[in-house]
Amino acid sequence: MSPENILKVGNENESVSLKPDEEPVAWDVYVTMDKPGLYRVWFSADYDAGGSRTTETKKFILAK
Repeated sequence: MSPENILKVGNENESVSLKPDEEPVAWDVYVTMDKPGLYRVWFSADYDAGGSRTTETKKFILAK
């Protein structure tokens, strides 16, 4: 497994590799903020299904 295929959740690492024809895995993501303010947030992921690609979520605003 490539070290780039690791999702870090806090201090824990999770594998995100899939075998051919395996169902994708969904992840719930929770964001917390340490300091008050407005934050523009988005997530991106690099993957190699059918060639090297990157996907990105839409940007959204979080406020504390």
